[in-house]
Amino acid sequence: MESNFGADFGERSVHNNRIHCRCVFVVGIALASWMHAAEPGTSRLARTLTGRSEMHRIRTLSPFINDPTKTLENLDDLRYALDQHVEQLTESRAVSESTIVLIDLIASTKNDDANFQLIELLDSERSELVMACADALGKNRAIEALDNLKRLVERPEWKTKYGYRFGLVRTLINLEHPDAYEFLTHIQKSVDGQLRHELNEAMKKVTLDDFLGDEERYEAGETKASRGSPCLNRQAIANRPTELNCNRSNITGSISMPNA
Repeated sequence: MESNFGADFGERSVHNNRIHCRCVFVVGIALASWMHAAEPGTSRLARTLTGRSEMHRIRTLSPFINDPTKTLENLDDLRYALDQHVEQLTESRAVSESTIVLIDLIASTKNDDANFQLIELLDSERSELVMACADALGKNRAIEALDNLKRLVERPEWKTKYGYRFGLVRTLINLEHPDAYEFLTHIQKSVDGQLRHELNEAMKKVTLDDFLGDEERYEAGETKASRGSPCLNRQAIANRPTELNCNRSNITGSISMPNA
């Protein structure tokens, strides 16, 4: 009797151990699969966005345009795809439409890490990539980018390309911040022609509200304006086309700018 009991007990222990091992194995496999799927760059979305077919990339991004929740949920993959696009850029390869859309989507999340990724790209040698990031940061009022945006006037494109100057001015206006408006009053001398005329016209529409009620800064802006420096409001220029040398065609609307 004792012998049978011992044998039964031993069999049950072995059986239970086997079940335990199987459960641990299944859970381990599931956990590994989840970790693999969660890693940026391993999802089907990331593979499509970094694939060779521009048409497939555009089609894949289309549903994100008017779906901020979907964009935020897939932000890691979108950021990964943008990094890959930038790495694949060459001097002879234009910035693709899908790259521009990725930048717009990433900026639209207003995520701190995402904004930092775009701010870093403001140092790129490719001016069209720089302007795409600047435009997206401006539209989403990423004021933390202001210092980096100010440095863009030090690039040679500021002197040689009208489209570049227009795009940067538009970005600064879109920030809707007194610091940005003040900086615009300091760069007036390096702006001429039609752009300067439009800035001067926009200056006339600025209000105290644009300076968040700060009368001292507002009056200082008016003083500079009386000497010909523009103090800007967002309506006159911010709604005009941006100056990217690329098209967003059927996704975000046509964009074109004059060449320098």
